[in-house]
Amino acid sequence: MIGARRLGPYLVLPLLAVSLAACSSSSSGGTDPSALTGGVWHLSAESMSALVPSVPSGAEVTIEFKDGEVSGTSACNAYGASYTAGNDGSMRFGTFRSTLMVCEPSLDALERAYVAALDAVSRFSVGDVLSLTGSGTPLNFSRAAAPAVSLTGTEWDLKAVGADASVASVVTRATLLLADDGTASGSAGCNTFHGTYQTSGNALTFGSLATTRKLCEDDVMSLEHAYLTALGKAATYSISGTVLTIDDASGKQFLQYSTPAG
Repeated sequence: MIGARRLGPYLVLPLLAVSLAACSSSSSGGTDPSALTGGVWHLSAESMSALVPSVPSGAEVTIEFKDGEVSGTSACNAYGASYTAGNDGSMRFGTFRSTLMVCEPSLDALERAYVAALDAVSRFSVGDVLSLTGSGTPLNFSRAAAPAVSLTGTEWDLKAVGADASVASVVTRATLLLADDGTASGSAGCNTFHGTYQTSGNALTFGSLATTRKLCEDDVMSLEHAYLTALGKAATYSISGTVLTIDDASGKQFLQYSTPAG
């Protein structure tokens, strides 16, 4: 598990300190910062292979630029940071924040290598391909979408309750399943729950959720309370690849899920 300190709904992920050095942008792309936005970029298989000797099957790494913030999936955890991009192709990221999901060793290795490469970025070039370069491993992305995962009919595994770092590392399985008939169910870590939900566009809200009444270890019960409380504050959702993010009304990412295979 990666150590961290609290920062709002995220956790600050310590990054490898790497000095930044400018390099020329790719001749195949331009340096218009507005071209960075408008969708999710997916890291190429070639770039993943340059980061680690063995790329885990089904691994996905993404990046999205929006309103001065960058976010995405770093193979296992979700991450975010501020960014600045200039018309001259310069780019700088702020301090990276990350959820604290305990990852498989191969995914953890890819995640660490990717975040270190991001931290070394000083230039960008964007066209059909987004290239991020600097003093670390070059990163190339495309907009080629990953296979769509449906919000409904998918059993989502909870990865992190981002608003409460104290329960992010509890070893238990919590889930969410949304049926087409408007019913919601799942495991809250100890007890199971069921109730209703509503969606409209990217809006997502839950009605009252009923639970069973078992008692479990204190840390599991703390996770359960935080999870159910967070569901009650849900306002919007987004899906990137195999990751579901549920935000509260202020737009803070405070629940992260993945599919069992994600």
